[in-house]
Amino acid sequence: FLSKKLGMDAIQFGYLQTIGAAAMFTGSPIFGRIADHYGARYAVIIADLSSLCYYLMVAFASSKYLLFLSQIALCLAHGLPAHQMIASDVSDPKERPDALGKVGMCFGFGMLVGSVLGGWIQASYGEQTTAMISAFGAVLHVMITMMFIPKNTKMYLGNSEDEQKGYKKSSSTSISDAFRLLAYPHVLFLLVLKLVSFLPLGLIQSVISLILMDHFHLGAQANGLMLAYLGVLTTIVQGFFVGYITDLYSQYTVLKYDSMSLIIIYIIMAFTTNLIPYCLAMFLLAMGTDTFQVILSSCLTSLAPESDSGSMIGMIATVEFGIRLISPPIASYLFSIYGITMFGWVGLLSSVLLVLLFASYSEIHIKND
Repeated sequence: FLSKKLGMDAIQFGYLQTIGAAAMFTGSPIFGRIADHYGARYAVIIADLSSLCYYLMVAFASSKYLLFLSQIALCLAHGLPAHQMIASDVSDPKERPDALGKVGMCFGFGMLVGSVLGGWIQASYGEQTTAMISAFGAVLHVMITMMFIPKNTKMYLGNSEDEQKGYKKSSSTSISDAFRLLAYPHVLFLLVLKLVSFLPLGLIQSVISLILMDHFHLGAQANGLMLAYLGVLTTIVQGFFVGYITDLYSQYTVLKYDSMSLIIIYIIMAFTTNLIPYCLAMFLLAMGTDTFQVILSSCLTSLAPESDSGSMIGMIATVEFGIRLISPPIASYLFSIYGITMFGWVGLLSSVLLVLLFASYSEIHIKND
């Protein structure tokens, strides 16, 4: 709404989103190293202060150029990864999928409530008031963090298991030091799985509103309800289903069979052009992809030493933001030329590749799993 009020057209709004995604992509590995070096509580505070700067710049943006400038503040505004770092620090590998899922559930619920509340405040009092209230929320969260989050959440003590495996705690906060995580066993393979599995999801997410409006011809209210439906699905899957399924089976086993189920789900999407079947397909997709992504993140943090869990989550976020950076133009082109069925075919191709990757790789055993 604010971008339109300041005279931005659709192309400029696309550039605005791209700059924001690029800023978050650039900041992800740095943010992870900061968390490992100074602690996850410090990382949460930095994320809140970055968000505070962004909200204040938006609140006082009097031109579209200032709005573009505000996107730079998003560089370290990694609220979700920061809380995932805390969950990773205080949970053992067996409980980690459920812990990460609960964090995702809380953020999903917050986004749902925030969207409704923000829409009401914006309609009643304007964009500036909405941004100022968001800024107050960031300050409030800093105070809550200082009161309830311990200074050191690491389970790493500088001795024990990590040192016996040859892991060394690094005092560096450089990006190049973060990339040494790729040398740890199985990490590169799992990051490739992350890239392959998240690509079709990133494409769909970048144009879902466009699909609902242009293909299914939903109005603004129906569009909002559909997006809320997808948000509720994600919240339920991450909050309850992930913990339940990992109590029954090992994490790596769930990943393998989940990749097979995604083949069926994307085949359904490839032949779905009506709204009701599409809603069913999105329900199945939410179960499959959310489960896969949460467990994959858990596996990656479990394979890294405790002293580098923040850097690993930063690496995961880098992959996600990188895909979100390139997805909008690619997805828009595919949708305009081939329609919604193309995303099903892209997902099918990625799922088949996932199955082949699992078939060609040895079993990965997660400690305490």
